[in-house]
Amino acid sequence: MLAPGATPEGEAAAGAAARRLLPIVLALFFTWGLATVLVDIVTPKLKSLFALSYAEATLTQFAFFIAYAVVSLPAGLLVSRIGYMRGLVLGLLVMTAGCVLFAPAARAGVFPLFLLALFVMASGIAVLQVAANPLVARLGAPERASSRLTLAQTFNALGTTVG
Repeated sequence: MLAPGATPEGEAAAGAAARRLLPIVLALFFTWGLATVLVDIVTPKLKSLFALSYAEATLTQFAFFIAYAVVSLPAGLLVSRIGYMRGLVLGLLVMTAGCVLFAPAARAGVFPLFLLALFVMASGIAVLQVAANPLVARLGAPERASSRLTLAQTFNALGTTVG
């Protein structure tokens, strides 16, 4: 059934656009699954590099995962204002900024800079998740939204496994 005021041609074009966009969004789910597990890989390296205690080393995971708690609600408000696509772009930019911050942190050899880089990267991932989950739900027929979300989360788990 067509939405009020919609034409069959418009509905077909929207469906084609959704089919092209879904693989890109699934790739994002894979990417941030991969990035999330990298925290586990970098923690022992930072622990030995900076001679950190176990408690200090857990700050790497804390810096990463606290970003979800701090950023998710503001990201939701922002994404509702700017839209899903701009939210995805913003999330990617913030995530990239966090990744770029690792270079000066490595040059300076300062542990708190690594924590900041992890926080910024995770903030970008939080924005991506806030924007991508409802977008996936809307990329097709409403009755199949839960199937698309399950597929997207499968790609997230696959990225985590590969990482």
